[in-house]
Amino acid sequence: MRRITLTAIATIVALSGCTGSGEKKAYEPGDILHFEYVQDTFLNGDVKKDVVRFSFEEDSLYEYDVMFMTLPLVVKSGQGYIFAREPFILVNPLYEVASVDAGDLKDARFPGSFSRDSQFFYLERVWDSLAGREVYFRMPHGEVISLKFQKVSPDEIILDLDGEPFVILGYEDKFLDLKNLTYSEPSSLYDTTYHIHFIGTLPTLNVYAGWGVAVSIGDSVDKVVVDRDGAVVHENEDGDDFYTDRFISVIGNGWYHLNENHRLVPDEKVYIVRKPDGRLYAFRILSYYHPEDSLRSGYFTIRYGKVK
Repeated sequence: MRRITLTAIATIVALSGCTGSGEKKAYEPGDILHFEYVQDTFLNGDVKKDVVRFSFEEDSLYEYDVMFMTLPLVVKSGQGYIFAREPFILVNPLYEVASVDAGDLKDARFPGSFSRDSQFFYLERVWDSLAGREVYFRMPHGEVISLKFQKVSPDEIILDLDGEPFVILGYEDKFLDLKNLTYSEPSSLYDTTYHIHFIGTLPTLNVYAGWGVAVSIGDSVDKVVVDRDGAVVHENEDGDDFYTDRFISVIGNGWYHLNENHRLVPDEKVYIVRKPDGRLYAFRILSYYHPEDSLRSGYFTIRYGKVK
């Protein structure tokens, strides 16, 4: 009863491809992707110095489709710090994105599910748990800002500023610039100035845009080490009250590995991007080194295509 003839199989396949109305058959999970075009592009910008924005088409309605950058990373070493730049890739947060294991675009299959890139978890919501606590924020280029909280309430937050109380009133739905302790609006979605974001009347510690940088509460920032997944190493295991604004990204910094020579090698993954209008694009990272100088890192070459 469980056997089925080749003729029957062929008939089922033929019928399954027939819509009867001439409409285009939608992709199903596991279907091989087909492309209108595929091309390779060298992005001539050093992401160690600048953010590189890229669009799959010239007349894009959006500022960018994919953003390439490096994430500031600080590791305590001996008596000092080691400052590094972690290669990071983001998809426009208005889009959906999925990753599939594939050596090239022609081998990529339609994913089972999509999700939003650019998601992040807020740090725990706090009231008077911060009272009397020292909070360390690490700025984009390694500078550490330390603030001592004297009081946190629905009406006001009082910080210790050079031995004097600094009162913050009416903070609902506002961002606090940590450099000068003034209210500000982030200049862009990926603002590189860190803020405390207050949601409603409930203060929530948040590094705006969630770049995966640790915040240490009540202990020295020296112990804060961030791994390549954006999590703090040994977080909360030694009772030091570390918390993390952890960036959750479909791509993020999880797109590569290091070989035996410590060269950065892209993983065999293809990323499928779905725009709000339903158009699909796929891309793969080919290289992180300048095509004319293999010793110069920070330069992306990608292969991308529009899915039919």
